[in-house]
Amino acid sequence: MSIEPTDPRLDWRGLAEWERVPEGWRPWRLPSGVMRALDVDDLAARARDPAGVRLEVVTDADAIRIEVVAPEDSAPFDVCVDGVLDARLSVTGRCALEVGLDGRRHLVEIWLPQFGNVVIGEVEFVGARTIGRRDAAPRRWSTYGSSITQCRSAAGPTETWPAIVARTAGWDLGCFGFNAQSHLDPPVAGAIRDRGTDLISLCLGINVYGASSFSRRSFVPAIAGFVDTIRSGHPVTPVLLISPISSPERELVANAVGLTLQEVRLEIERAARFFAAIGDGNVHYLDGREIIGETEATLLADGLHPSPEGYRVMAERLRPRLEQLMPRM
Repeated sequence: MSIEPTDPRLDWRGLAEWERVPEGWRPWRLPSGVMRALDVDDLAARARDPAGVRLEVVTDADAIRIEVVAPEDSAPFDVCVDGVLDARLSVTGRCALEVGLDGRRHLVEIWLPQFGNVVIGEVEFVGARTIGRRDAAPRRWSTYGSSITQCRSAAGPTETWPAIVARTAGWDLGCFGFNAQSHLDPPVAGAIRDRGTDLISLCLGINVYGASSFSRRSFVPAIAGFVDTIRSGHPVTPVLLISPISSPERELVANAVGLTLQEVRLEIERAARFFAAIGDGNVHYLDGREIIGETEATLLADGLHPSPEGYRVMAERLRPRLEQLMPRM
C-alpha cells in the first residue's frame, strides 16, 4: 500500500505544512507563503530544514519504504521502533529509504534530518493491515533558537538537545531552531503563537550578538514584542528565556553595536524583569552558562557550537529546568 505523505492516517509532528514540488512534498517548519512574502532567503532555507519533524505511525507492516530526495550535506534519518532507536540511515540524492519491521504492531517514528532541504515522496507500507495514529496526547513544547537549537552537528536528529529532552520527557516537540537566523522575526513568533503548546522556551542572543542585529536600545523591546505576539495566542503559557551558553572568546568582545556577550545576557535578564514588572509572572529567565559554563570549553566543537556530547549535556541540564515549568495535566 502506497500513500502520499499528506494522507491523514500519517501523523507528522513538528511540521507547519507541506509544499507540493515536482519531486514530491517539501516539509516546512514555518508557513511557506509567509516566508515568500517576507523574502528572507536565509530564514526560508532553514525553515525548510526539517529539524524535529518526524512521522509517527502505528502499523503492523513488514517494512516501510519512503521515496526521498536529499542534498549531499543532509544529516541522517533516524528510525525509532516503540521508542527505541532502531536505525540511522544516511541518504543523499534520490532513493528509497527502507525500514525493516516484523509484521507486528509497533509505533514507528521516522525522524527527518535536522539539516538538509529534503523532499518526501510516496510512503509504502509493505504487507500492512493497520496504518494509524497513536492515541496518546503528550504535553506539547515549542523551543526557539539558533544553530545551537537546530543542532546541525548532532550525531542524528534524535540526538539534538531538543529531541533528547522531548523523547526522555515524553513531550511533543516543535523545534524552531534556525541556523544563524534567531533574530526575533515576528513571523516566527506568529508560528509559535499558532502552534498548540503547553511550554515555550526561547534561546536568545547568540545570533543577535554575532550579527549585531539589535543594540542596547532595541534588544529588550524586540524581545518584548516577540513574546507579546506569542502571548496573543498563549496568554498564560510558561515561557523560559534562555541566554547564550558560554563562548569564552566572545564573552568580553564588543560587537559592532558595542555589546559583549556578557552584556547580551544582562539584556535578556532585563527583559524577564520587564515582564515581571508588568504582572506577567510566567516569563522566566535562565542564564545559559548554567547549561554550558565558562570552564567547559571541551563541550564545544568550535568555541561556539556544542559537540555531540555537548548537546547531550545540554539536554541533561535543561530537562529538569523545563520540567519544573511544564504545567501538570
